[in-house]
Amino acid sequence: MKRIRDKLFILAAHPVARSSAIVLLGTTLANVGAYAYHLVVGRILGPEQYGELGSLVSLLYILNVPAQVLQVVLTRYVAGFRAKNEIGRAKTLSLVFMRVLLLSLLVGALIIVPFVGMLAEFLHISHPISIFYIYLTAALWLMGTVQASLLQGLQQFTAAMIISNVAAAFRLVGGVIGAFFGVVETMFAGVITSILTFVSYFVPLQFVYKASALPTNITRKEIVSYSVPSLLSMLAITSLYSMDIILVKHFLPPFEAGLYAALSVMGKIIYFASSSVSYVLFPVVAERKQQNTGSERLVYSGLAAIGLVSAGITVGYFLFPKLALHLLFGASYYPAAPYLGWLGVFLSLYSLSYILVTILLGLGNAFVWVLVSVAAILQVVGISLHHSDIMSVLTVNITIMFGLLLSLIVYYRHAVTKH
Repeated sequence: MKRIRDKLFILAAHPVARSSAIVLLGTTLANVGAYAYHLVVGRILGPEQYGELGSLVSLLYILNVPAQVLQVVLTRYVAGFRAKNEIGRAKTLSLVFMRVLLLSLLVGALIIVPFVGMLAEFLHISHPISIFYIYLTAALWLMGTVQASLLQGLQQFTAAMIISNVAAAFRLVGGVIGAFFGVVETMFAGVITSILTFVSYFVPLQFVYKASALPTNITRKEIVSYSVPSLLSMLAITSLYSMDIILVKHFLPPFEAGLYAALSVMGKIIYFASSSVSYVLFPVVAERKQQNTGSERLVYSGLAAIGLVSAGITVGYFLFPKLALHLLFGASYYPAAPYLGWLGVFLSLYSLSYILVTILLGLGNAFVWVLVSVAAILQVVGISLHHSDIMSVLTVNITIMFGLLLSLIVYYRHAVTKH
């Protein structure tokens, strides 16, 4: 008994375990707000309108890929600055990126306007203005990602989690108000809440912006050579997370598309429950890379933790699918019950694959983009050919993700051995 107690104390004192616990608590609270959003908005809108909202949110996830890439790139460099106590360089890097992003996003707004009608027609969206609101939301998320990267790279996990919960609260209030008026108003509320979230980041980052600016000593060529493979990797892994919902909205009837959107929300509980581990591991692995210290044991422990959490939730979905659906969406979504456990299998495999992709990027093994891109292409092709019902789509997803996970494990072992 004493040995077990001593090991628990040692585990609690480990900085990665402690930080993971903080992030887990923060993300759990934020996800409660996120799922409260889907619970209330889904009930207010009903299956058909919620299916439209689900396809718009999936489009937002894809548009948010640049933000994910930016966070990977900036967090890696900021973690290196932290290893050398160079806060001034982190300040300079963030200001440069914010200026470039602001100009790029203004140009992008002019470019996307002619295409909103085409996208709305493909997704069967009633009001094309919703597509433009999605772009504005993604643009604001991209700007906020610069701030989020500073917090993650500097390992200010408590502040990062507070901001996440503030953002979830903003989104919940705005989404509920908008849902009473319709899908368009719900999207517009997302724009407003994204502005409020962006402003909130400046509060915990005052110490960075008060520091004396220092040159980053990072060349444009170095950033591009790392950013391009990271962009392709994150685009592909996000496509695996979102493209199935968009394709289902295109191929299946509105009611089934609404059921699948609800299933995806339930399945993503698995991803969000395990995301705290990858959030903490990435800057730690990047920092240890700069310090030439190993991180294999941390990575394997993280994979084991994610595997246990994912398996537990998935088993619950197989055993009590109607109860799980009822808690979030109500009895009108019961027809989705036979598929919930299989959706859990898909998202469990995805969660394990995601952490390996981020770890490989943190180690500088950017070639991982090839493996993830092949999987994303195969998913689109597979669903396009086999989409007779929800189970057909899930079968394609599970097959593709199982193959990707195996290939990532082999590639990680090769990368570690080579290093």
